[in-house]
Amino acid sequence: PTLAGVVTLIGKTDGRDLLMKTGQNTAMLAACTDLVSEKDKIKGLGWVILDARALLWMGRWVVHIQRLKLLLASGITTVFDKLAVVQLSAFGVFFLLDNIRWLAKHNVLPPQDSPEKTRRRARLIQILGYVAAFLAELLRVLRSEPTASAALLFKASCDIFAAIIPLTMPGATYQGPLCGLASSVIGVRAMYSSGVQK
Repeated sequence: PTLAGVVTLIGKTDGRDLLMKTGQNTAMLAACTDLVSEKDKIKGLGWVILDARALLWMGRWVVHIQRLKLLLASGITTVFDKLAVVQLSAFGVFFLLDNIRWLAKHNVLPPQDSPEKTRRRARLIQILGYVAAFLAELLRVLRSEPTASAALLFKASCDIFAAIIPLTMPGATYQGPLCGLASSVIGVRAMYSSGVQK
């Protein structure tokens, strides 16, 4: 690994989140196998990392709203602009709901009557953002644009499945973490490469 690539990963919130996401899904996936003896502890580690990621996202909805305002101010002229509006709006609402859930869980805000409902609503909205991201990447690939990437298209599809599986397959074990791990590894590789190329 080069220093530039590592610095790019660690120096950005998205990079730190991708590294934590990789650790989270690795732990969750390992807990579904016979590779570890204390599966509950390993799975618990995955949940702890997820909770830490939620703290890392604190206030991130503001960034998405600011980006959305800039995009709207510059004018919506292309299909990519329209998909970006959907993506930024969905992720902005997702992070806001997730922040509320996290603050209520840790008694910063009054406890919620149904935190799982809040998590479910947030996840449904997040899926909308992932679908918009997938469609944008699919269009780039179909149009053979310079920024198109089959790997990023696969990552976007993994993000969708990783979010959908917990909602539609309550008894699923390894499927969600496997999709999440594939997504995070591709994301880490893409961000690392961008740091090396600078």
